[in-house]
Amino acid sequence: MTPERRNASIVGGLIAAMTVGAAVLLGLESWFFPKTPQWSDNVALTAERGVRIDEVEVAFAASETAVDVGSDSDDSLCEIDLGGAARWEPRGPRVRLFVIGAQGDTLSDAQKRTLLDALGSLSQAGAQTPGAVPVRLAADCGIRLPPEVPEPAKDLCNFLIRKGFVQAVR
Repeated sequence: MTPERRNASIVGGLIAAMTVGAAVLLGLESWFFPKTPQWSDNVALTAERGVRIDEVEVAFAASETAVDVGSDSDDSLCEIDLGGAARWEPRGPRVRLFVIGAQGDTLSDAQKRTLLDALGSLSQAGAQTPGAVPVRLAADCGIRLPPEVPEPAKDLCNFLIRKGFVQAVR
């Protein structure tokens, strides 16, 4: 066997081994972690429509009837329901994102996954620098509010602080 043929066989074998190895690893990942959230999974937001996002305000609403944006508002609206499904109404560069209700004192895992997906998509649709879109909490979601603030609203605030979307106010 000539040296050129041997080198070509080795390179071909390495390419084949790396391809098979990558396929096995992807298969194992999807088998062990079937519901790993993707930034664009289930959320058809403006990142796919090319609309620029300047600001995101996250709020908690006890029910869908409690969401009041107004039909004449230029704010885009995103609602995440109890099951984690998102509903999107693009109107303008400012987004009001509502997490609707909760069972118990915390948000569901589906709501949290969809919230992360939505914030990731909105960040990609924003400024040229990733993560440059400011995310802030609505007035009803803060930690320093009276005790009558619902526990899910506090959980929403703590979740966004833990994930680094908002800063804790001390």
